Amino acid sequence: MKEDISPISDALGKILGLTGVRYRWKDSTLGGYEYGLIAQDVARVAPELVFTMGGGMMGVKYDKAVGLIIEAIKEQQRQIWQTASGIVMLPRSEQTARVVFDTPFSAPPVISLSLYLASATDSAFMAESGRVAVTDVSTDGFTVIRDEMLPRDVWYMWTAIENNIKDSITIPIDTETPTPSPTLLPSVALAKEGTPTPTPPAQQNTITVLPNDLGFVRMREGPTIEASESGQIPSGTTLPYADVQFNWYQVTYEEKTGWISGTYVERN
Repeated sequence: MKEDISPISDALGKILGLTGVRYRWKDSTLGGYEYGLIAQDVARVAPELVFTMGGGMMGVKYDKAVGLIIEAIKEQQRQIWQTASGIVMLPRSEQTARVVFDTPFSAPPVISLSLYLASATDSAFMAESGRVAVTDVSTDGFTVIRDEMLPRDVWYMWTAIENNIKDSITIPIDTETPTPSPTLLPSVALAKEGTPTPTPPAQQNTITVLPNDLGFVRMREGPTIEASESGQIPSGTTLPYADVQFNWYQVTYEEKTGWISGTYVERN
């Protein structure tokens, strides 16, 4: 009867740590080439499968490796199964859509998203409908979010793949390093004594709101679609911008300062 029964842990990792080889014995009476494993390699990952013969020679208990191989195959199959895909629609009146997996993942998966075009005539709409992001990824599903509502429904193909990255990378920040003092530049010499050289006016960077079916672009309080709407700027409007963050432009319109998405503007 068996005792001390326990599951085989990291079976796939143990199998991946082995290397199959083709070899022949130095004693020619033992036959020609064979396939197998090097006992010393097996001893490092599964010492229970190795035995020692007379003279210190080591061998492999190939018949005892069946359980390890079965569990490795099952573990690999579970990883293959942890993949899902589908199509999600963003209705014209909505900016978000929630996708729920048929079978939950063991950990939040990696999501890829691409625009689904039903026909070639939809290609003209591709640039406008491609501004989406994935958020709220969990073991049960994820959310697709757009920065603007559109005048038509849009479909996206998605794929969810199990995330096998277990360790995150932390970059230490030296908080004690003093901030360097700004370097003062020498003043510009005067062209004539007592007469300063005139400074040319600074050239402002401007953008123009592109035409769209809505006739305007929304201005928001922050550089994100989650920020509240603070105004609407008509198509064709040209105005300067003060800052750019994540393809969002900070502008001032009708005495209000806010952010507009770079998807709907052209830099001049």
